[in-house]
Amino acid sequence: MDRKLLKAISTLGQTLLGVAILYAIARYIVAQWTAVQEVEFALHLPVFITGLLTLVVFYFLYTLTWQRLIGWLAPPEGAIRKISLHRIFFNSLLTRYLPAGKIWNISSRI
Repeated sequence: MDRKLLKAISTLGQTLLGVAILYAIARYIVAQWTAVQEVEFALHLPVFITGLLTLVVFYFLYTLTWQRLIGWLAPPEGAIRKISLHRIFFNSLLTRYLPAGKIWNISSRI
């Protein structure tokens, strides 16, 4: 098959999967809406923003550390683009939600 066609099919599949997941979440929330309405919720914006920024900085530094380790271990002629390293790293974080996720998380970075 043509590479562009495979990429288009892959993108379409990812989009449909994302839409299906969002639809399932929305249906669940609608079904449980009475229980959700009873919860009192207060968002403390400064605490939320501080936590969010801390999380972003942590993952950025974590990624850079991993990228440096790969750079030291890999020969220069086999250098991988930085954006590819970031993509590999963050995709490997998703594996923690699979059964035996810790094993997949570590092995997907190798």
